[in-house]
Amino acid sequence: MKILCLDYGLKRIGVAASDPSGTISYPLTVFANKGLNNNLKVVEILVVEQKPEIILLGLPLDTRNYGKTETPMSQVVKEFGRNIQENLGVSVEFHDERYSSAEAEEHIKVNLGITKREKIKELVDKIAASMILNSYLNKVKQGV
Repeated sequence: MKILCLDYGLKRIGVAASDPSGTISYPLTVFANKGLNNNLKVVEILVVEQKPEIILLGLPLDTRNYGKTETPMSQVVKEFGRNIQENLGVSVEFHDERYSSAEAEEHIKVNLGITKREKIKELVDKIAASMILNSYLNKVKQGV
């Protein structure tokens, strides 16, 4: 099952994809958040190219109570998901994204040896999307 994952941010949206079997994830791209209509156009292009069965959106949950409640940004992400489903006809799911950007940044520094702030900013969103997708795939494998 091919999945496309979006890490929605106010400035940038990171994109990752799974292999066709839904086993592994990989970072794909990042695009600038330029408003709903422009974002939907970019996602539509990605849907045509990648042919996902599901679009997974990272859901920013409140870190202060172990992710039991949503944040104002959660509502923004859910609205974006509703628009994707209504306009593009692709099934949308959500997955906890707490700490994904921080983990991605740490991965870039430690495992890739990149320390320049500009280069980190360039990579962090798509790597975070890949980490969110990988977490989701592991959860599905475990049947949780």
